[in-house]
Amino acid sequence: MDQQAGLAFLPVMVLSTVTASASLQGPSAASEDDDQEKWLDDKLQQISSLDFYDFLAFSKFNRRVDWPEGLHHVKSTCQDFLDFDQENGGRASKVWPSFLCEAYPFLRGATSCLEMMVLVAERFLFNLVNFNELDQLEFVEFCAGRAHLSREMLRQGFHQGASVDILFHPHHDMLSSKGLRTWFDMVVASRRKSLHWFATRCSSFVPLCISQSIRYEENSFYGDRSRPWVEQGNLQQEVTAMMMFFSFLLDCIPVLEQPTGSVLPKLPSLRNVLWFFDFKKTVTYMGSFAGPTSKPLQIWHPSSGPGSLFAAIARPRPDGLDNLASSGQSWDGSHTYTGNKEMLIESEHYTPEFGACVAQIYEQIRAS
Repeated sequence: MDQQAGLAFLPVMVLSTVTASASLQGPSAASEDDDQEKWLDDKLQQISSLDFYDFLAFSKFNRRVDWPEGLHHVKSTCQDFLDFDQENGGRASKVWPSFLCEAYPFLRGATSCLEMMVLVAERFLFNLVNFNELDQLEFVEFCAGRAHLSREMLRQGFHQGASVDILFHPHHDMLSSKGLRTWFDMVVASRRKSLHWFATRCSSFVPLCISQSIRYEENSFYGDRSRPWVEQGNLQQEVTAMMMFFSFLLDCIPVLEQPTGSVLPKLPSLRNVLWFFDFKKTVTYMGSFAGPTSKPLQIWHPSSGPGSLFAAIARPRPDGLDNLASSGQSWDGSHTYTGNKEMLIESEHYTPEFGACVAQIYEQIRAS
């Protein structure tokens, strides 16, 4: 971890004013379609290359400032969640401190998981109180792939965002120290009601891989942890759960997308976050958004408040489209799944139509 990242009580990292000013300059009204697409290409390149080095550390960190209206509950909510987690296996309480310390080494001096969580939340507080909302992120697309969703958010007029994927930058790797720091900094540098979209890699959680991953209820869906790719998925689940927790805690809108067959939401830490905050599962189909296959999706979003509007993403199963995989039965009677490799690769990415739908729903949220 770099020396800067380890400074004690380092303040919230927010986008530099130079970057922020440039971010808010959209295409002129007179731009032709080609000019707009070029602007979108350039802007997408900019927001997909951000990491924690693109955030400024402020020298003063006043922890005595009062919590803004509507956020006085933060510490008590953290405690309530830790109590709930303990009653349901205690996985987050046991594992999250190591992730928090990896991102912010100064937290090793904290006396409890609760203290660590509140200190991270106070970074958001400092940002919220001291900086103009226009300098804060409106959306972050985590595990963005081709970033079609980010592109449509930009097209819809949300120009202050970030697109995060290990394909874009090594510091976007959620399982590295700098990657964790980048993910946390983007969450705490967001404005209230910002959209945090999580499309965590699903490959080790879907039925196609179950004969190798061995993810069943009997092992709490952790699977065969001796396989590195299975354990990597477990750790990615922990980071996703932690980020979704802080996102909702700090009055942002976290949304999780997975194929309907994915058991990722059933792993203990993420399951407890979804249960604790009463998230709702909405089923939709990529085929209803001009996708090449039907591809059913589960979208987890808040069941009440502004985030509940994401229930509008639901669509019926489209007719006449191929499935990504076919099921069968092996010689011993167990289920088998055979996937269409080309379709599976293509289906990993959102269509522009799907991204546009998400952006339009979010526009309604911001207008409400």
